[in-house]
Amino acid sequence: MLLDNETPAATTCSETVCARDRGESEARFTIGQVIGRTASRFPNQPAIVSSAFEPLTYSGLERQLNAFRRRLRLAGFDCNARIGVLMPNGPEAALAIVAVACCTTAVPLDPRLSQPEIEQRLDMLNLSALVVLQGSAPEARQAAARRTLAIIEAAPVGKGQLGLEIAVQVSASPAIDAEPEPHSPALHPADVGHDRAAQAYSVQS
Repeated sequence: MLLDNETPAATTCSETVCARDRGESEARFTIGQVIGRTASRFPNQPAIVSSAFEPLTYSGLERQLNAFRRRLRLAGFDCNARIGVLMPNGPEAALAIVAVACCTTAVPLDPRLSQPEIEQRLDMLNLSALVVLQGSAPEARQAAARRTLAIIEAAPVGKGQLGLEIAVQVSASPAIDAEPEPHSPALHPADVGHDRAAQAYSVQS
């Protein structure tokens, strides 16, 4: 991701000091804030590229993240919620994971899990909800239903565009739209299956 470069090129400093200063600067922002800052500076730069879709620009990514956030807050999920993402590996899964991580704690789950493994993960992880692709993951849906775990359906926007629309049940008590703390966990590494997703898309920095 791109951040404001607060050190002019002409400034002489050691690489170690410059790296430390950049790290301290980045640590003050959440993932969503970093993406927002980048979108304000480079709105038309590609953020996610894939052979299956038109490139998603930073401005488009920011719109997607804001839409996800609004829907999750309306459904009652605040910044402390833990939301699982169980989707086939690829750019849509990457988008969903980033979108969830920008406003809650995202818990990516390996789409290759067997039914007993899904049951085990749901018992272990104390999730608030589970994001699945529209019309997919029947075993995960059944396991979630047995635990009264909310299912969030993500529907592709289609037409060659990378984007997701989520369907949620609006809560009688919507969550306060508080920003996650910069040092709070954005991702919970429940599984390593989404390592394969990194091979299907590229986040430009």
